[in-house]
Amino acid sequence: MNILYLHSAEAAKDLLVKRGAVYSDRPPLVMTTEVCGYEPSPLISYGDKFRRQRSLMEQALGTSVIPTYYPLLEIGTCGLLHRLVTSPEEYDRHILRYAGALSLLVIYGHRVASNDDEMLNLADRTIDLLANDIVSAPPKGIWAVDVFPSLKHIPEWFPFASFKRKAAVWRTQLSDFYTLPFLEVKQKTADGTAVSSFCSMLLEEEKHLTAEKEYDIKWAANSIFTGSIDTTSSVIHHLLLFMILHPEKFAKAKEELDIVAKDRLPTFADRPLLPYVECILSEIFRLSCPLPLGLPHRLRKNDEYKGYIISEGSAVVANIMAMVRDETLFPDPEAFIPERYDPTVDEATRKARDPRQWIFGFGRRRCPGMHLAESSTWLAVVCILATLNVTKAIDSNGDAIEPEVKYENMVFRLPNKFTCKIQPRSEQHATLITGSVLE
Repeated sequence: MNILYLHSAEAAKDLLVKRGAVYSDRPPLVMTTEVCGYEPSPLISYGDKFRRQRSLMEQALGTSVIPTYYPLLEIGTCGLLHRLVTSPEEYDRHILRYAGALSLLVIYGHRVASNDDEMLNLADRTIDLLANDIVSAPPKGIWAVDVFPSLKHIPEWFPFASFKRKAAVWRTQLSDFYTLPFLEVKQKTADGTAVSSFCSMLLEEEKHLTAEKEYDIKWAANSIFTGSIDTTSSVIHHLLLFMILHPEKFAKAKEELDIVAKDRLPTFADRPLLPYVECILSEIFRLSCPLPLGLPHRLRKNDEYKGYIISEGSAVVANIMAMVRDETLFPDPEAFIPERYDPTVDEATRKARDPRQWIFGFGRRRCPGMHLAESSTWLAVVCILATLNVTKAIDSNGDAIEPEVKYENMVFRLPNKFTCKIQPRSEQHATLITGSVLE
């Protein structure tokens, strides 16, 4: 299989967006979809099944629908703030719980009551399995059966069939991951006890649920769930890291917040009044780059671009990390400079720099849950900035501890846990956090 890497935003737009009919397929991930039985819409071929599931996601997650989820997002964010000040040393677990619990609540109506929630931990284990073992970055994530699909027919006892033996174990965990939360919401919807959610809204619309429609709802739900957890988690982890490394930038954001929402938590109604916070979020999106290489596209037929012939079946990988660090668009690209998006910058430049056009994918494969992910991330960022200080931890000698930043996740760009100090900005802010949880 030929592999083409796109390092520029121009090439990605020309091919993946403008020629979406040709570039919207996926390479056959036989190990994942057939041998392990895991086939969410982001991994399957572009066809009727993909379009049906995509339509369901756009129906329930369009821009006009997102405000209906605001109350759920606010509940989840208040819980995150409370846990961060109660046990700040476990911030990584709290962020995972926020991202996972929020997704479980919005998509399935499942309420997470503790960090030990069965559904939450199942999601954590399974997404880690997918990212670091099954569909991890090359070369680890390239299986012989993906290159030679006929190998899927060999028996498990065959000498070179270790992939079949692994898949037999993984298949059960993956099945639980996409089946159990759906069965829970399906039962509660039938009983009339379901919390309003992505699944319950779609299930309630169907008076006679066909096997095909149930299949599509189940996989559409899991597709959104899988894509939202690590994206949200990556951005919030990077927020804490940047608050430590660039306190002067965040001091300006807090001044803006103190003017708009001094004695309360910020809400979505405040968003138009917080332009510098918007700049902060855009720069965090850019530098965090949750999915650096996206997911590969595949050509449905031969194509020509700038004198080069690209053959049918070639895999096309968008190097999103290179795009968000393009020096022509972002001078000093590794620096944290929210002012890149300041309203005083000309509109054409600001539009060209917006990282949202890349980090959520391209063309017909663009993430349909991006509006929900963007909204939940904005609320978490703005509430953390409004109420918390995140600084360097101090050792026993009174010296500041520099955060050690490492990345080990092979697919999602999530920093390993680093040492930091998290506390309310003041007693007033501590009271505000406690009161928001009790309401």
